[in-house]
Amino acid sequence: LEARAWQARLLLWSGRVKKAESRFLSLTRDDPKDPDIWQGLASVYARQGRWDDAVSALGHAVEIAPARTDLRIARAQALRALNRPEEAREEFLTVLKTNASSEEAKRGLLSLRPPLKHELRIGTDTDLFNYTGAYESQWVSLVSHWTPHWITAVGGDFFLGTGSAPRGVWG
Repeated sequence: LEARAWQARLLLWSGRVKKAESRFLSLTRDDPKDPDIWQGLASVYARQGRWDDAVSALGHAVEIAPARTDLRIARAQALRALNRPEEAREEFLTVLKTNASSEEAKRGLLSLRPPLKHELRIGTDTDLFNYTGAYESQWVSLVSHWTPHWITAVGGDFFLGTGSAPRGVWG
């Protein structure tokens, strides 16, 4: 069985996807309790863009080995590809409960965050020169993404030089 599983993986890696699928399917019938075979079958389905089948195969693998974080991460990625973010988030959180240092799970959760719509930045700058007095400025900017094509940006810079009244510039 191990040699046949490696042969199926090699077929997939070499691009012979249909043949790899038939090998993995025969392996799931011969040894239905091996999570690596189910993961291999899910890889075949993912390569073909059959994400529902990939999630199903990874579900079998997770049932067999629920403590394996690599299977849960693969399942979460397939759920994300199906645009099922809540289920994917649950899988990534389950991985983090088991392994709090999992970088893949952290990156997966970040990838599920919605894009930012509004960004407000506020800052201050102080420059000290050896040939004149201090220069102080404050600035603020707001960027709003209303749609993928419509953006509004507003900003302002206020500065105070030595011995002068406050002035502002809007852009």
